[in-house]
Amino acid sequence: AIKQIKWMTGNTYLHLALKEVMKVMTPKNGLRSDVPHIVVLISDGVSTRRFETATAIKQLKEDRKDLILFGIGK
Repeated sequence: AIKQIKWMTGNTYLHLALKEVMKVMTPKNGLRSDVPHIVVLISDGVSTRRFETATAIKQLKEDRKDLILFGIGK
């Protein structure tokens, strides 16, 4: 199934991915306080908007969510 995914080109908006995660990681969607909150992000490039990405990462830390980032590609 992974081989069937179309490779997309363009900008790398990591901040938007992180903001989307923050919107869905809520108690209403099943977030529990008794387990670790871990976000895994896989990216093939450097963030297009570094300041916004840094701000989103800071917000994750303030919300006590751990971020694991995998860089792939050359």
